[in-house]
Amino acid sequence: MYVNMLVYGQPGVGKTTFAAKSPNPLILDFESGTMSVRNMDVSIATPRSLEDIQKVIKKAQKSGFETLVIDSTTEMSRHFMNQVMGEMTRKDPRKSLFSPTLEAWGMVTEMMRFVTRVARDAEMHTVFVALETMEKSEKSDKVFAKPSLTPKVGEDMTAYVDIVGRLTMAKKERVLLLDPSSEYIAKDRSGLLPDTVSGDDLSFQHIIDLIVGSDDFVEELEDDEETQADTPESDD
Repeated sequence: MYVNMLVYGQPGVGKTTFAAKSPNPLILDFESGTMSVRNMDVSIATPRSLEDIQKVIKKAQKSGFETLVIDSTTEMSRHFMNQVMGEMTRKDPRKSLFSPTLEAWGMVTEMMRFVTRVARDAEMHTVFVALETMEKSEKSDKVFAKPSLTPKVGEDMTAYVDIVGRLTMAKKERVLLLDPSSEYIAKDRSGLLPDTVSGDDLSFQHIIDLIVGSDDFVEELEDDEETQADTPESDD
């Protein structure tokens, strides 16, 4: 059984280090932000196209890697947009590289969905890293924290994974928030995790240790996979 997680937070809060503390990890680096793990036993790949990502993930499974880290999905999305708009402007010079079209947004959304599914379905644990953004609630004047992704991609990614956690600072200590709140997005499908994780336990390895081996969670995953197989995906 493999655990899939989305962790998000502000720059410098320790997302990459959290993800790298995992079984035999391979980091797909899209933002050149791996300096924090330079002294850790991790491998790093820098794919730059959809085809490269597929090849790296397939090779990673055959090479014995146990954890896949995509760092970050926010930057990967921007990279895809640059690729799409670059191709569009080459075909039509009247278009601006800095003014994405609806068609471009649609293409990037599908590219992100594809990578998310491929990574999630790989025979490895997976961590999707994302930056954090603050958004105003439609029901009140309050703002809440969420992954910095487009609405469709963010909704899809949070639905695809088992765990969503917000990594933040509280009283000068890094804390992973896992209990859903009106102030931030979080999710624990396993029902086995504490509301918060901090200190020496702040690692993806610890999350895996708490979940793997639970018979109840294995049965829930199998039931959910059967349901997804019987439900057609939306074209939105």
